[in-house]
Amino acid sequence: MTGPPDEAWWQRASASDVWWKHAVIYCLDVKTFRDSDGDGTGDLVGLVDRLDHIRELGVNCIWPMPIHPSPHLDDGYDVCDHYGVHPKLGSLGDFVMFVRAATGTACA
Repeated sequence: MTGPPDEAWWQRASASDVWWKHAVIYCLDVKTFRDSDGDGTGDLVGLVDRLDHIRELGVNCIWPMPIHPSPHLDDGYDVCDHYGVHPKLGSLGDFVMFVRAATGTACA
């Protein structure tokens, strides 16, 4: 087992280890961002539809508020399924589509 890092470990970190120091991080609530199906609640498909707009703002990191199924007793932070997506926000497939589109790995 190794001990704690020495004081100079931070200076030796590669640029990929500290990407967040120069990132423009946009924290957004998917349910209030854009509604793609007209039900009054924003969803992942609506978010994907507006990724170009977010990129134009200079954002290079999106931090979505909780999207997991939740009884909403704590503003969505009381997650009851860490592997799911709240049905009003979309499906797991919609989440995969968002991740691929946001990272530039979407298939045409």
